[in-house]
Amino acid sequence: MDRKVGVWIVGACGSVATCAVVGAEAVKSGVAPPTGLVSERPEFRDLELLRFDQIVFGGHEIRKTDWVAAAEEFGRENGVITPQILEAVRPALARLSENLRPGVTLNSGAGVRSIAPDAAEKTLSLRGMVDQIKKDVAEFRKNHALDEVVVIHLASVEPYFQPPREFNYVESFLALLEADRRDLFPASVLYALAAVESGCPYVNFTPCIGASFPAMDALARRHGVPHAGRDGKTGETLMKTTLAPMFVARNLKVLSWEGYNMLGNRDGKVLDDP
Repeated sequence: MDRKVGVWIVGACGSVATCAVVGAEAVKSGVAPPTGLVSERPEFRDLELLRFDQIVFGGHEIRKTDWVAAAEEFGRENGVITPQILEAVRPALARLSENLRPGVTLNSGAGVRSIAPDAAEKTLSLRGMVDQIKKDVAEFRKNHALDEVVVIHLASVEPYFQPPREFNYVESFLALLEADRRDLFPASVLYALAAVESGCPYVNFTPCIGASFPAMDALARRHGVPHAGRDGKTGETLMKTTLAPMFVARNLKVLSWEGYNMLGNRDGKVLDDP
């Protein structure tokens, strides 16, 4: 019997997430080839990986938009999503947009606050926010009769966060949560906790802290939930991780390394902070 898996995206209508959802639906519909998918290589064929028609997308988004509008904007600005692809997946994007729910922005920085000034967390406690995220994911699972839900963090980068020592231990970490210490909890930690407590595997594709501290790792082990990631390698970082081992292998000493980030999409606005 075919399994049905939900992919719940935090930052669902951002450029990376929108491109991923449109791409998956385009491959599913046959309007785009599976070029660039490592999982389509011959060595993966016997692993019985999920087909695209077994995957359902949903997620949290802080802006008042949906996947159709996000894809239209993305296509206008860079041409990656062509009119042909957009028209082929438009009905699917409209259906999937019914799975979007308002996200939280706590301690995500001034740039994010300017994008979503009316974020829902202003009226909720920390535990209330976590429980609302869990409720949204549970309804998604139930509405689509999903066997499993995987949470993927693709939201904008938060300001650097140094976890306090209480984040080393489950009891003290949860005590801070229940005490509603809002100054100590970035949104990514709340999303990660909600995923873990919901029994959902959690993948962090951003530099946000997410689940990357001892207490969350211990909680994930208690709940039997895998978690992974602390940023994904796509453009410049992917090139650096490819080139650096080559320099070492050729016995070359790198004296300096410079990169230039053009800050496309909304990155420039979010990162415009000293």
